[in-house]
Amino acid sequence: MTWSDREISRVLPAAMSRRVIARSSALGFASPVGWLPYNIAAANSSGYNYASGRLDHQTYFKSIRVDQSHIEAVILERVFAAWIREAVLVEGYLPQRLRTVSTDWSHTWMWDGHEHVDPAKEASAQEKRLKNNTTTLAEEYARRGQDWEVQLRQRAKELALHRPLPGIRHAGPGYLREF
Repeated sequence: MTWSDREISRVLPAAMSRRVIARSSALGFASPVGWLPYNIAAANSSGYNYASGRLDHQTYFKSIRVDQSHIEAVILERVFAAWIREAVLVEGYLPQRLRTVSTDWSHTWMWDGHEHVDPAKEASAQEKRLKNNTTTLAEEYARRGQDWEVQLRQRAKELALHRPLPGIRHAGPGYLREF
């Protein structure tokens, strides 16, 4: 049901505006989702300074990671275990070497990453973390929702292709420079 301005003015105090109604509607929508800041629910951070908007986004993304961890433990691991139990029973479905009790089924769930608001700052921070060994390539690629082994194999292919091409010089680990 859509209300006209006239109907709204009869029901609500004069101080309440469409903006207040829109804000409360967005908050009403956001509350069943969990802790969702208004600026994210409304897709509008115009009333926020940079630090406040960024803080809301960081907190929200952390809450998403908590939810993902819970989904992994409560749902995905159970489904995966049930799938393995069934898959080993189907002749020819899995290679024989995977149909043994001693098979290592170690795995990692890969979720989409979140882009940093300032890619240059993030790249600098990532470089520092790697240099001082407070992170690994696996962790850094996982932040972006990528498998580090797949990405390194792809990078090796790119470097192998670039090396024989004229005008492109290899300038150190991970870098290509034209001259």
